[in-house]
Amino acid sequence: MSKRTLWLAMSLLMIFAMAGTVAAAPPAPPVPGMQPQTATAERPQDHPIIGTVTHVEAGSLTVEGGDGRTFTFALTEETRYIVPDVVDPALDDIHEGDRVRVTARRDAGADLPRAILVAVVPEDTAFLRGEITVLGTGSFTLETRLEQEITVTVNDATLYFVPGDSEADSVQALRAGDRVEVIGRWVDAETFHGWIVRVDRRSRLGRALGRVLTVGESEFTLGTPDGVITVQVNEETRYRVPGETQPDFTAVEEGALVAAAGEKLEDGSLLARIVTVGSQAWALRPR
Repeated sequence: MSKRTLWLAMSLLMIFAMAGTVAAAPPAPPVPGMQPQTATAERPQDHPIIGTVTHVEAGSLTVEGGDGRTFTFALTEETRYIVPDVVDPALDDIHEGDRVRVTARRDAGADLPRAILVAVVPEDTAFLRGEITVLGTGSFTLETRLEQEITVTVNDATLYFVPGDSEADSVQALRAGDRVEVIGRWVDAETFHGWIVRVDRRSRLGRALGRVLTVGESEFTLGTPDGVITVQVNEETRYRVPGETQPDFTAVEEGALVAAAGEKLEDGSLLARIVTVGSQAWALRPR
């Protein structure tokens, strides 16, 4: 998948993420510099318009907003389109009656704002997120925060945003354990059809406070209110010890009160970025 396609995918994703679902988005508000039909004032920034297509032809698109006002946009070769379940969508895939969100820009001296992105937004659009538990060839299974398992179906038109993989174009780019956000529609109570899949592989931050039980070469275990946690350290781990100017791992001793903050790993351990030893650890306890 090209970087341009990724940009389009993320643009539509943000459309939905703003309200959880675009189907509930409010009517387009007045936009400074973009008056109905033929505005003349220069607009300071891009602004999206949500509405229904009332007229479309080569070179222009007219949209009626929720408040009854109409907006006409110029279409160019640079205008990009997103249409659910359509591979490589183009102007021919935009029809009168379609509900769309248009991101446009007014160029100096232009009679009409120029459409940058035209995204078709079906009325049944929905948003789903969770963790992938099972991968198939044309689907995958998500476990949601409500501990429900939902099957997500995909097709050749599904767009993927996977960090570090600009060519992602199928479920093969995903992996079990990925946290994902999906834009699409509900098929039934157990099935969701995905138009856009975004993978979130950002590190999960975590903290732990307790007494040191054991100390190894590059890790130690903490007895915490939630049980025993293994804390790993590396060359980037920093230490804080009252009264010491250059503390290091040797300050971690059995029985010491320690607070660790860092990244939660898949095996349940914690890779510490900061280790605080002594009375100051209480201030960093998880809340």
